[in-house]
Amino acid sequence: MGDEVVSSPTHRRQGCYAEYVAIDEAMVAHKAPRLTHQEAASLPLVALTAWEALIKFGRLEPGQRVFVQAGAGGVGSVAIQLARHFGASEVAATCSTRNVELVESLGATRVVDYTKHEYDEVLSDYDIVLDALGGEHKERAFAVLKQGGALASIVAGIPTATEKYGPNLGVLVAGWQMLSFSVRARFKGKRAANLVKKCDGELLGRIMNLAEDGNLNPLIDRVFPLEQIAEAHRYAETGRARGKIVIQVRR
Repeated sequence: MGDEVVSSPTHRRQGCYAEYVAIDEAMVAHKAPRLTHQEAASLPLVALTAWEALIKFGRLEPGQRVFVQAGAGGVGSVAIQLARHFGASEVAATCSTRNVELVESLGATRVVDYTKHEYDEVLSDYDIVLDALGGEHKERAFAVLKQGGALASIVAGIPTATEKYGPNLGVLVAGWQMLSFSVRARFKGKRAANLVKKCDGELLGRIMNLAEDGNLNPLIDRVFPLEQIAEAHRYAETGRARGKIVIQVRR
């Protein structure tokens, strides 16, 4: 009783705007004491996603080169830190002009300002690519990948497909697009997949340990009280948030 814990419930167990939510204990880890509750709340979703992309699917090894799209975003900011911690020799990332210094401070060794350069024209031969944009960027990011490399996409494209084709056909179309992309990658001697974050309490514990040791630092853009939830969503939809947006449920 009374333990301070963190989690990231699955889509089958939603309710993160609720004051209380009941979830499987296997999806829970103790909060890192060093972190505030706001900082701790900002990490599970993005850290589990970045881990799934780089460590589990990407099979990151020391000395490899990693490219992260949207380096100032929630997943991107964590992915950069994880890549450096686990020994990547180079971590390239994209961001806007105002975020260049921020992304460098996170550990990126090469930053591409997308307002000035096209990343697929200046980058090549990366071992792992994290696609955080989807659409045409998935194909462009694939071109940056070396032979035998791995592209992990965290954008399924389902909202776009369902808007165009309707809820049922849209899901089928999006699924077919994801499958065909992975198959084409295999034929070209590369690996590619759309990933879904899995909630794993043991892994969350490892992530909290990294945070406690100062090897993983949360990046929070703004904190909104629950009463301003609509404004928080509008702000998120601008795509300009640096790191995560946090909702304060209790005061």
